[in-house]
This record gives sequence, structure tokens and C-alpha cells, in this order.
Amino acid sequence: VEEGDRVITGQVLARLENDVQQVDLDETKARYEHEKVNFQRRIDLYDRKLINQQEYDTAKFGLEQTRLRYERSRIQLENTIIRSTVDGVVTERIAQLGSRVSANRQLFAVMNLSELFANVHIPGQHLLRIEKGLSAIIDSDLIEGASYGAYVKLVSPIVDPESGTFKVKVAVAQGNGMPIYSGMFVNVRII
Repeated sequence: VEEGDRVITGQVLARLENDVQQVDLDETKARYEHEKVNFQRRIDLYDRKLINQQEYDTAKFGLEQTRLRYERSRIQLENTIIRSTVDGVVTERIAQLGSRVSANRQLFAVMNLSELFANVHIPGQHLLRIEKGLSAIIDSDLIEGASYGAYVKLVSPIVDPESGTFKVKVAVAQGNGMPIYSGMFVNVRII
């Protein structure tokens, strides 16, 4: 995917080179299938009292360990497929085709546009009057004459001692066709 592409939750953004992980999965799957057959034989022997409890338990433990290695290999292969965690728009593509990546390195930035909000810092003397659910209006100097419905989604109960303000998260009401984008400066009035 490229910057500006719309994506949905679970959509593949990129596939990492996975030859080693695929071979590991194939190998652990073959071992697991082999162990299942062997364990079934052990069950038959145990039922006929030809092996003792310890041998049976050891075979059962070995089967479970092989199953876990197979499951780990499957997860490692799945982790080579990078998927979007939200519905939204790709705002940044950090990794390029052919570049080396490491674990926990950010490869894409995806923004959930269905939930736009503004962080507003309000003077502390208004803390008791502002509460979750209050209506608000958002507008921007960049789009003259247009204002949009919003509501207070979160009110921080802490007043910053340096600025004397508390933080309020004001979310844009759904479905109002608003052409306000992430990162824009906006004006917020809480009603």
C-alpha cells in the first residue's frame, strides 16, 4: 500500500520475506504429524499394558511439545504478514520495498479517520462545569463558514500545575460529512 490508500482492519499492508519461517513451519508440521502417529501407537501399547505409565506420559509430553513448536512456527510465519489494525488511511509508509526491517520497527502509520478528535486545554476554574457528553462545535479558519457538531469524550481530572489547565478530548460527531483533517488547527466551543 502507499500513502493515502484507504485500508480496512486486517488488510495486508506488506509481506516480509518469509522463506525461513515457511521452512520452519513445514518442518515442525511434519514432526507434529509424525509424533501424532507415534503417540497413537503408544496409546495402543499402553491400552494393551505393553508400556508403563511413565513411557506413556513421556510420549504424551513429547507430542505436546511438538504441537507447541508447530504452533510457534505458524505464528512466526503469520507475523511476516503486516496487517492494518484499524480502518483508516495510510498516512506514512516508512519502510520501502527491499529494505531490512527488525522486530518492533514501525513500517506504516495508519490513521483511523472515523474517530477524529481535538485535544483542548481549558483553564482549571472550568473543571467542574465540563463533563463527558457535553455538546461542542468545531470549526477551522481554513474552511470559512463551516462548523461541525462534536461532543466531549473525555475530561482529565488533573490540572497541570504549570499551565493551570486540564485536558479535554472533544470528538467529532459521526456522519456530518466534515472536511476537517487530522493535524488541522481548529477552534472548539463547548456548549
